Amino acid sequence: MLVRKYGTRIESVDPNFDPNAITEIAWRRNSAFQMPADEFLASYTRVSEHLVAAQSEAPVQRDAQNLILERLLEQIRALDGGLADNEVLLFENEPAKDYPREHEKQEGIIVNGQNRLYFRRHVDPPLRFGLYRLVETSSST
Repeated sequence: MLVRKYGTRIESVDPNFDPNAITEIAWRRNSAFQMPADEFLASYTRVSEHLVAAQSEAPVQRDAQNLILERLLEQIRALDGGLADNEVLLFENEPAKDYPREHEKQEGIIVNGQNRLYFRRHVDPPLRFGLYRLVETSSST
């Protein structure tokens, strides 16, 4: 499950990557999981970090946008699909600090004797996910 911090709460999210919002790495809350952040940190321990980044290039801007988002989603789905039942991935990048953005570079190329644009995109900084595992509590009898 993917989760993200919103204020003082940790909530489950789904990727909401829209190629029309050219630079936005967005998330949509899905209400499957909600917990106060302090309770989350007391119940879960961070066991590893995963960085997700992607690049794309194409002769059509829309194709470059779609391709980079597909590559990000593939990596996120692979991480999410490999989680145990007691694990979650916390999206840790913070707005106005290190929030990932897509960047584009256009370069002119010549194709069949005509000037054309070629689009290269990358994400910087990478999406940072912390893998958190539910702390096992032993009960005494």
